[in-house]
Amino acid sequence: AVPSTVTPAAGAPGAAAERKIPPVPSRRPARSGDEAAGGAEKPSNAPECAWVGKRVVSLLARDDVDAARQFQQFYAGFLCPAAHIGETFGCIIADATVPEARALALRVDACWSDPTIELSSIVDPEADKAKAPAASPAQPAARPPADAGQTAPGSGNNRR
Repeated sequence: AVPSTVTPAAGAPGAAAERKIPPVPSRRPARSGDEAAGGAEKPSNAPECAWVGKRVVSLLARDDVDAARQFQQFYAGFLCPAAHIGETFGCIIADATVPEARALALRVDACWSDPTIELSSIVDPEADKAKAPAASPAQPAARPPADAGQTAPGSGNNRR
């Protein structure tokens, strides 16, 4: 903002002098590019929106509402679409279960990209490996009985 000058009304004390009014500081930092043009929301797939938004949803799924609220402030500060968080969260909890950490991360990624995705189509490659029958480990060689090779006490063959 450019400082403006005010000329006092005639007859007022100091009428001959001009006063300068300092500019009012902006509460929000200046924005650049597209944001300054209309203050439009960014798409949910903008890197900053996706990174912070996925964390908000993951925290909500783990019942960490306080931490999610703190991240939500960053999300809003980046002008990201608030509705996308609700849509993604709805996708994650659609089957009323909260998966383990790795599966939750996969579900968050998939639901963030497409909140209408069917949860059954989300595949965890690590879980598939765990479900595959493991090859049975080789059986250790048969061990001789504990008393094999020992002689009876007093037979004279015991060396100490």
